Amino acid sequence: MWENAPAFNALLVFAEHRFYGESLPFGAPDKRREFLRQATAGTPQALADYARLVTALKQELGAEGAPVVAFGGSYGGMLVDGGARKLRGGGRNGGSDGGGGGSGSAEGESASSHPHPQQHKQTHQQQQQPPRLSEGTSVASALPPPASPAASEVARRLRVCPGQEPRGDGALVELAWWARAAFDYLAMGNFPYATGYILNSGEVELPPWPLREACSYLADPTLQAEDDDVLLGALADAIGVYYNATGEVGCFTPAAGANNASSVDTDNWNWQACTEMSMPMSTDGKRDMFWRNDWDPLAQAAQCMEQYGVSPGEGWGAAEYGGYASWSQVTNVVFSNGRLDPWSGMGVVDQRRAGGGVKVIMMDQAAHHLDLFFEHPLDPQDVLDARRVEMDYVERWVDMAYGAYYGGGGGGGDTSGGGAGGGDGSGSVAAAAKNEPSARGELAPPSWLDGLPSVAADW
Repeated sequence: MWENAPAFNALLVFAEHRFYGESLPFGAPDKRREFLRQATAGTPQALADYARLVTALKQELGAEGAPVVAFGGSYGGMLVDGGARKLRGGGRNGGSDGGGGGSGSAEGESASSHPHPQQHKQTHQQQQQPPRLSEGTSVASALPPPASPAASEVARRLRVCPGQEPRGDGALVELAWWARAAFDYLAMGNFPYATGYILNSGEVELPPWPLREACSYLADPTLQAEDDDVLLGALADAIGVYYNATGEVGCFTPAAGANNASSVDTDNWNWQACTEMSMPMSTDGKRDMFWRNDWDPLAQAAQCMEQYGVSPGEGWGAAEYGGYASWSQVTNVVFSNGRLDPWSGMGVVDQRRAGGGVKVIMMDQAAHHLDLFFEHPLDPQDVLDARRVEMDYVERWVDMAYGAYYGGGGGGGDTSGGGAGGGDGSGSVAAAAKNEPSARGELAPPSWLDGLPSVAADW
């Protein structure tokens, strides 16, 4: 977005979701915050917020004719998907709670690495692993069964800080999920270069291909013959790639997560998973490196009730936004997913099921929405190709929007077919804007650039 916005004379707007980032009206969690979150933290409210913001910005800047393209990755991609269905009439219920459609909607959307709630009864979550890992030691074999040594002893071998180990009957299970969570995050953040994105940090970075590094500690087949100290020590080294990214952590505190910023985001996401975003997932111990864990909706409901006092909205996502069938009603959306990303299993990955107005992009060497990152010399070729296709579609959407608003210009059609399509764009409004802004002539809004912040005007 940053790198391509100048070519379109575009203003970038980052709208912060309620209760994420700095949008915490009461500071630390308390009863007032919990009440407000329960009342307003859902996706319909977020979409209404965005629709109103877009409408207000267009009016304030005198840019009612300016097209809008929404980008989102992960949960942001889910919101983009929901916006495509609701704000532009693709969803079952139409419209948007409090937001309306029309100028508050977007002419096109690009959603990367977004899972869709309630699309599958059960999704098998696979993690990328080096070729030898399946012949070596899995996380399941590294962790003893519940009847084995006391959780406190296992915690010691996993280098959990004294006094910070989980307590109670479920302590060993809690340790197992804490260890597994590291692999979940490392799989999402399995990028080809060092970055702090998954850690929500601008200072601390995970190494290049961090999941490969973590798995390397467990890839030796001879570990199976070692005693528990060696086996659990290897697992501690593996999860330490995530939990000890600074290299300065002498022992682990499971309740603290990787850092405070990640813990706050996790809490907010868990709240949404316990209300609107119920996503059945499982592992089977055969196609993955974990233990068998069948989806148990009753157990999830009990955990949500204990933690938040709410029950998951089973089927809410499909009822609110529509299931697979609703994608046939949506146009001008690009869905991209990386095959290294564990969330891709719940994403829009099949062009045949997506409908003619939707473009599906799959990247073999990408993890969690790598295509939305800044360009990097180590970017895989399929990520570079995905970005090119995405920008081709943006150009077509912008061209169609200006043509419809000002009359003439453009050409268009939906996103049916593969690749960029639509000819070379040499006569389009968007192409003219990319090559020479002044060439847009009377088709361009004549004054709204003057009202933009100086950085946009400088573009």
